Amino acid sequence: MLSDDFTYWSNVNRTEHDKVYLRMASERRAAFVEVTMDPIRSVVDGNVVVIEALGDGTTVLGDRYNSTYAYVFEVRDGLLTSMREHTDTKLVTEVLGRMGEKRS
Repeated sequence: MLSDDFTYWSNVNRTEHDKVYLRMASERRAAFVEVTMDPIRSVVDGNVVVIEALGDGTTVLGDRYNSTYAYVFEVRDGLLTSMREHTDTKLVTEVLGRMGEKRS
């Protein structure tokens, strides 16, 4: 579903990456927290799709992780060409920080 020139951007690190990075980052996250996404709404405008969703999960250390997400996708020829992810950066920092502290 991802184009060869797919790009991923997140407000957590504010850096643009490719689809290889997105897959690796998703696998890393899944190793410590499985997040279930429940869509709230979506808006389609031409080749742009915006999805708002609630994410909820529990880390392997027992910490609750729940956040609202907004994803902005661009589509070309039936393939996703970009994804921009917006979430609660404070919550991400707190949960990731606790993961680092408890592993030490």
